[in-house]
Amino acid sequence: MVENKHNGIISFWKFAFSILIIALHLGFKYANLKYNFNGGSIAVEFFFIVSGYLFCNKALNYKDVDTNDLGKETISFTISKIKRFLPYIIFLIVISLPYVLIIKKYNIVDFSYIILNLLYLPTYQNRVYDIYGITWYITSLIIVETLLFPLVLKYRKKIIYFFSPVLCYILINYILIKYESFAIPWSLDVFSYGGIIRGLFGINLGMILYVVVQKIKTINFTDFSRFLLTLFEIIGYFSIFVISNKVDSHFRYDLLMIIIISCSIVVSFSNKSLMNDFCNNKLFFFLEKISLPIYINQWLIIDVIGFIIKKMSIHISYYIELLIVIIISIIFGGITLKIVELLKNNSKKIKNIFIEN
Repeated sequence: MVENKHNGIISFWKFAFSILIIALHLGFKYANLKYNFNGGSIAVEFFFIVSGYLFCNKALNYKDVDTNDLGKETISFTISKIKRFLPYIIFLIVISLPYVLIIKKYNIVDFSYIILNLLYLPTYQNRVYDIYGITWYITSLIIVETLLFPLVLKYRKKIIYFFSPVLCYILINYILIKYESFAIPWSLDVFSYGGIIRGLFGINLGMILYVVVQKIKTINFTDFSRFLLTLFEIIGYFSIFVISNKVDSHFRYDLLMIIIISCSIVVSFSNKSLMNDFCNNKLFFFLEKISLPIYINQWLIIDVIGFIIKKMSIHISYYIELLIVIIISIIFGGITLKIVELLKNNSKKIKNIFIEN
């Protein structure tokens, strides 16, 4: 049975972890600061694991599956994923054009490398354009789910019970031994960037957690047990923000944070948390919706605000600048969401302007 599309608890933490990633990226400007959320990249693991859980739920409950035509089913699935993200990426490119042309002074060569970064392809000059490089997560997500989709359709839970645990074990050892942390989105590996391996691990872990959650849902917990689970869930999520702000947290605590995140996600999706009724509302669902444009637009906002501060010779602390970036990111994320939704709702009218029926 397909689960509800939204989970209010997960919705809130999607928003919160998108803010944590902003804190990480802004912290790059304050590298000498002791506490600058240098381990905030672990938030991406939260998104990968949640995506893996939801992907598994959708794939296992996929209707009208023709296993003799997995290629067509997979292409259809991938196109639907691209359509989900593409409007926000196009909006970012369009809205940032004046800034990158006038202030950043990008030329045609720079724009060619932007396209390569959007496609998550390595460049000879190894350039990473921060404003657009943020989309590596989306490209990695689409690539990994496209690879896994036909396998799950054909082999169902056999993949999750055997393939996913073995793969996760191999990948977590490989990542921690070779890189010592999960903060490796743009590290070139044997076949591609390390972020692809990172996505492969996180999504498969999310698939494993899906099976775990289905088992937990069958257990009748007492009110006291549910209280303890809720307490663990809340402390678990909040602890990630505390741990990720410690010095060298990636190299010291990545494995611990992944375990905490995984356990908290299990509680959130199990419907055993006492927070379910409180979080399942329009506000939390809206926070989930704006988390995507907040994530995609964050480097543009960080860059523009940094430019303004430097131009005006203003001296402010990391935390004040972070607060400004967060507030503007939320406002700009809401505006982006409304514009994209407006364009989607009028897509037929827009199409008729260029293509005759």
